[in-house]
Amino acid sequence: MIEIDCDVLKIKAATKVAISSPLVETDQVFTAQGQINGNGGMAVQGGSGASFSGNVTQNGGDFTTSGDVKAGTISLKNHKHGGDSGGMTDKPQ
Repeated sequence: MIEIDCDVLKIKAATKVAISSPLVETDQVFTAQGQINGNGGMAVQGGSGASFSGNVTQNGGDFTTSGDVKAGTISLKNHKHGGDSGGMTDKPQ
């Protein structure tokens, strides 16, 4: 085991830094200035949820939620349309 205690630790590698470990963890904020790629799935839990800025694209498979999906203020679970007989449709089943 190597333990380093310092104010700033900077590692500079010309090609890459390769870590072979079953687990890499931090007990504080992790910030990446570049793209984050993952090939083994992703799991996030705890905290106050997740937020994204910018476009989000999902390709292949399904997107499943037990909550609601909203576009602006329009709820997918509770939206209604004007019916062809002048009334309103029921919300989605």
